[in-house]
Amino acid sequence: MMKLTAFRLHSRELGASGCPNALTGTQALETLAFIILLAAVILVAVQLFVMKDKDIMKKAGAVCCIVAGAFAIIGVIVYATQKGVKISTLHFSFAFCVIAAVGGIVAGVLLIIG
Repeated sequence: MMKLTAFRLHSRELGASGCPNALTGTQALETLAFIILLAAVILVAVQLFVMKDKDIMKKAGAVCCIVAGAFAIIGVIVYATQKGVKISTLHFSFAFCVIAAVGGIVAGVLLIIG
């Protein structure tokens, strides 16, 4: 009986992949941010090389950049606030993720105003 209860408690903290739920959420958010950022690059490239007279593609790319940056920032926050993460153990890849998120938002704003 005790083993079954311990298993239930343990399975609530782990996702389907065996990772903690916060880590699974972080992976999902960062993956979505990357895919949306790729879509933004494709939209802006199509606008630059194919549809030069259509400004809507650039605006859609800008919105994609801002949404991707927001997802990346939320993913960073989810990872940094989970239990057991020491601030002193966050290294350069964490900083690069934060820089990329801010860069995506800045790129979206520049696309809107430019």
